Amino acid sequence: MNKVKLTVIGKLHNNFAKEYAAHYEKLIGSHCELEIKYLKSEKIIEGKNEAEVLRKEGERIIDEVEPNDFLVILDRSGNPLSSKDFAKFIGDYCSRSDVKLHFVIGGALGISEKILKFADMRLSLSQMTFAHQLTLVVFLEQFYRAITIIKGLPYHK
Repeated sequence: MNKVKLTVIGKLHNNFAKEYAAHYEKLIGSHCELEIKYLKSEKIIEGKNEAEVLRKEGERIIDEVEPNDFLVILDRSGNPLSSKDFAKFIGDYCSRSDVKLHFVIGGALGISEKILKFADMRLSLSQMTFAHQLTLVVFLEQFYRAITIIKGLPYHK
């Protein structure tokens, strides 16, 4: 399985999220090389600088994108996939040598429209809105579940 990159705006501050993220990173690491890059989030001043926050965070995201990346933005308005369909997607792209999967989790305000248009795909974990740190944990769990589906391991039931 090819290397996969995950870019996240903001750091984990909650011990629960840190523990679960580390747990799934370890599980994933025995099957796949996953690089997680945490980028600085911008300070939000309610209603005053939201467009500027999205622009600056978007610039940081773009700086992380390489020419052969297949860029997938996690966005609740994106394409919802079942766990099995997500596994098929992961399997299809991780077997290709011409692209690298690159997932992005935006900051508290989401992702700028410019980045959404730049992306190759938008993926929805749910139509619900999750706390930022919970989104990371849910994504890592689903990514690990996809690996176990691909490899026929008993985790996915």
